[in-house]
Amino acid sequence: MEPKMVINGMRVFVFPYEAWPVTNYVQRRTHRKKRINKKWRKRYGFDAVRDENVSYVFTNPGGGRDLIVSEKTYEKLKGESKT
Repeated sequence: MEPKMVINGMRVFVFPYEAWPVTNYVQRRTHRKKRINKKWRKRYGFDAVRDENVSYVFTNPGGGRDLIVSEKTYEKLKGESKT
C-alpha cells in the first residue's frame, strides 16, 4: 500500500470505508426516562456504527511514523494542507 501524503514526516495511509475496523455501538431507540430506556435497550438492542473520526499512529522499527486514517479524515487533512 502506498502512502497518500506526508505530514510532518509521517506517512499517511488511507483505510477504505468498507474495511474500517472501528465501531461504536449505538442504541437503536432511546427514551428520555431511564426506566423505559433500560427496557428499550433490552428489547431493541444496539446497532454497530463505524466511527471514522479515529486515527492511528504507528511507530516503525526503522524510526519512521505512520498515520492511518479513514477516507473522510483524509479529505479533511487534504483540505487543511492546501491552506
